[in-house]
Amino acid sequence: MEGAVGTLYWPPIEFKTPIGGVSRSSLTSFASLNDLLVLSTQNNELTGVSLEKGQILWRRALPKGYRATNILVQNQDIYVTVQDTHSLMEGIKGGYIGKLSLEDGGLEPVWMTTSHDLTPPVFIDNQIFFRTAESRVLSFGDFSDENPIWEHECQSWWPAPLKCFGDAIVYADGNPMLEETELIARKKHSGEVVWTYTLPARPSQHLVGDDRFIYVVINNKSIVVLGGKTGNLVKEISLPKIYCPPVLVGTMLYYTARGSKTDPDGYYQLHVVDTEKLDLKYKKDLGIKVQVPPLIVEDAIYLADYSSNIRALSVNDGKDLWSLTNAEEDVILTTLHHANDQLFYGTYLGKLYSVTIRQPKESPVDVDALLEIEDFVSAAAVYALAGEFEKAAQLYINPIGDIDKAMSLLEEGKLCKKAADLAFENQRFSKALDYYRIAGDAIGEANTLLGMGDVEEAAKLFYLQGDIVKAATLMEQAGKLSAASQMYKEAGRNLDYIRLIPKTVINPSEVEELRRQKKFDVAANWEMQNKLFLEAAKDYREAKNNEKELDAFRNYLQQPELQPEQWVWQRVAELGTQLSDHLMAASAWVKLDRWGQAGVAYQNYAENLAAEIPDNPDGFTTPAHQEVAKYFQLAVDAFREEGIADCESYCREMVRKFQKLPKVVVLLVETAAGLREMEWNNLTLTIKNIGHGRARNIRFSLDEERFEVQESGVVKEFNLATGLTRPQSIHIKPHRDEYGDSVPLQINWSWTDITGKEYRDGGSISVPVARQREELPSQSFTYTFQDIHGDWVTQKGDNVNVITNVGNAPQQIAQISSGREGDVINTETETPTEIFEKPMKLCSSCNNPIELTAKYCITCGAEQSPSTID
Repeated sequence: MEGAVGTLYWPPIEFKTPIGGVSRSSLTSFASLNDLLVLSTQNNELTGVSLEKGQILWRRALPKGYRATNILVQNQDIYVTVQDTHSLMEGIKGGYIGKLSLEDGGLEPVWMTTSHDLTPPVFIDNQIFFRTAESRVLSFGDFSDENPIWEHECQSWWPAPLKCFGDAIVYADGNPMLEETELIARKKHSGEVVWTYTLPARPSQHLVGDDRFIYVVINNKSIVVLGGKTGNLVKEISLPKIYCPPVLVGTMLYYTARGSKTDPDGYYQLHVVDTEKLDLKYKKDLGIKVQVPPLIVEDAIYLADYSSNIRALSVNDGKDLWSLTNAEEDVILTTLHHANDQLFYGTYLGKLYSVTIRQPKESPVDVDALLEIEDFVSAAAVYALAGEFEKAAQLYINPIGDIDKAMSLLEEGKLCKKAADLAFENQRFSKALDYYRIAGDAIGEANTLLGMGDVEEAAKLFYLQGDIVKAATLMEQAGKLSAASQMYKEAGRNLDYIRLIPKTVINPSEVEELRRQKKFDVAANWEMQNKLFLEAAKDYREAKNNEKELDAFRNYLQQPELQPEQWVWQRVAELGTQLSDHLMAASAWVKLDRWGQAGVAYQNYAENLAAEIPDNPDGFTTPAHQEVAKYFQLAVDAFREEGIADCESYCREMVRKFQKLPKVVVLLVETAAGLREMEWNNLTLTIKNIGHGRARNIRFSLDEERFEVQESGVVKEFNLATGLTRPQSIHIKPHRDEYGDSVPLQINWSWTDITGKEYRDGGSISVPVARQREELPSQSFTYTFQDIHGDWVTQKGDNVNVITNVGNAPQQIAQISSGREGDVINTETETPTEIFEKPMKLCSSCNNPIELTAKYCITCGAEQSPSTID
């Protein structure tokens, strides 16, 4: 629902708890990766939101006594810095850096400290830097390393954030008792001190700068400018008041400051400083205080003022471009965040806003400006839209460093020769081989085969292109002395011919004679009998006998302690796919790191197995069903590795189906009388089994950090058949001081299947809790905890169609086709029939589609009248 620039991209999301810091001067930040926006709330929840749809994907409460202080993206991972807020009486358990699960918001600690706090990690040149409240600055090669590359003690306990400027790590330190502070710069790789600079006080804001200058805010009244390499004082900018941390973009420094009541540029001002000259470029009269740091995106400056209004100014001269007025009395407690074409911020009233700031299809984009601010991804996108695929690819090669994306762009631009050269340079030989063949470059193909270790095939191609001497040299290297000697003779290299001919058999062997007569099948059969499987495969290929060629490779690969070269796996993958030997193809695609094709092959193999056994929904799981589930699970793993979510979802559903696995979800959480501090009340959970088998030993538990649970009132464990819904009543009492509109309630549950294997699930919601002595009545509530009704899955041939029911509206998700040219995600729908199509009817109660033989509706649970299949 993309709108006009300066309007809301989607309606505000309400969290019912403040988003961001605890005051206007204590702001928190967002992190975004692909379509996921991650933020933290004041009640210590981590939340994931879809950038495109504006929907909450998950919410997860941190354990009591911890809070998230920083969220950052590194490559394709998100790391969260967690501070320990336990009191000394409770005992410090230690802060940590956790790796965030993008699927459900779970945190896996990757590095812990025994102190209560630590700084966010800094990732530079395969090193990780951070500082802890144990008064240490450390550098590691990896979080798992036992010993640091270097570490140094600090005088102060406060972990001021580290910054990397040029080749140095810079931070503030000093003796807090004597109020002494200095700036320290250390070499990244060794930790040696490069320079120090004594400051009159601790910096008021985090450091900003580059390899030329470092800008230090002192007492929020001056900016000290130091040389980045020497630490010498270059200049000091004195001001009545600085309101926000400076922002450095390219060669421009941006910050907001106070003027005077008689200042012609106004009382509240935006300053833009040209760091090339260290002179003020211009001032802008803002008319209202701005404490949130400016955000600069392309040619616009975005500001959030004291009345929570959003303004866009021109980078060049500060002229107003547009503004968005906030009609509510609310306070912005986050920094501004840019992702895609959206601007994000959060408020005290617990609302998350997204504003459209760019329409790339209608507004021209200045590529030079994008390059100046180092937004290389956006610049590449502009080049690609303009058809300049080579320029776009060059940006992905350097500085972005995504070779696979660069190759895709060159392929899109029909520049297959350049794509092949790039693949070859980066040792992606399988892709290089494909591109050289498309481009018709036989020499490139030969060099690639040489890189893959197939010397003999490379020699044949060089020979066909007329480079006979090189072909002969390679044949000799491959041990084909007879062929090499003949090539040397043909090329007029008599000395080499005379050198090699004594080493060959004077009378050619029978197999060589058969080859000269082009009876490759007969030669290959002879080689198979003598266990020369690789030679046989090559001769079968010459004979265009693909079935026997694949059989020869199969025998070759079964030999012990064998390490096949890459070209073997490439050929086996091609043959397995062509001949529908899906297991052979899958194994080869895995060896070639082509997980999408491997997933298709495993899926096809599982479907062929499934076609041979009856689909008996009311029967027991047989070994044949387990075998089908085994290969669907391999397909799940492969699609997950490739990131093809729709196909992974389909195959996971097939695993559940053939293993008759249950799946327990919580649909509703409700209470009739509401919750009050230190008082008992009933909490009712509506649960449902949406899987394919009976769920056994279902157990529930609540996070007892905030609530006490009366164990005697909870059904210890129970079973639930497929498709059935059941209420679960839990008697709970909020602990003392646990009250408010958004107290996190963490619900966990587990169940077992028929084999006794245990499964676990859980989630968090915020619920209202009234004060103990509050005269106002407590609030009853009904919350939708999970809105999941299962997947309908149908299939025709190689095309899989997955439809997810949310509420009452079926919605198509995606298709994947396992065609000969690789994995292709399609948006067109084919009629789902044949092997996995379920005969369907409509529920007599809710009108949703269900299986024709179903006794109960999986959506509403209503009992159905008997039906038969025509």
